[in-house]
Amino acid sequence: FDYMKAIAKIQGNNWFLGIGEYGAVNFNPDRLVHMGIYGKSGYGKSTFVKAIIGQTLNRRPDIDHIMIDPKGTELSVFKNHPNVIKTAVSKDEIDSVILCLLIEMGVREYYVKNSFENPPTGLLEYRELRKTHKAKLPDFKPIIIWVDEAHVYFDTNTSASTREKAFE
Repeated sequence: FDYMKAIAKIQGNNWFLGIGEYGAVNFNPDRLVHMGIYGKSGYGKSTFVKAIIGQTLNRRPDIDHIMIDPKGTELSVFKNHPNVIKTAVSKDEIDSVILCLLIEMGVREYYVKNSFENPPTGLLEYRELRKTHKAKLPDFKPIIIWVDEAHVYFDTNTSASTREKAFE
């Protein structure tokens, strides 16, 4: 199978995920809300994620990226790309990123709730509504937060009892 031909046929800004029974499998990141990739050590999770990140950085300059990499080994390779707005490795850097994201979410929620009689429920709907809205509203860039080895952060920064309570 010719992977390069399959990748070339992908429409628009979709991600090439691999080859399935019926040919190339791709996904539109505009429809992404949450995604997790799980598996045992050595199964290629980080390699797969880096391939998706590379595609997104090269095809989607309209998306900002935050890399959270507690080991500092996998995602830090992207830190100098212009669309990577932050790479966090240490506990303090990760805590700072989380705080900034909470503030950003609050700002976005404020605009959405206070600008529309019937607020949109998602970013794509917001973008459509702002085209016809009488006030000039910000065009919030999508942000993708890439996290590698999240357990390293949680294992070193929370007690066992706290982790157990979180999953009750």
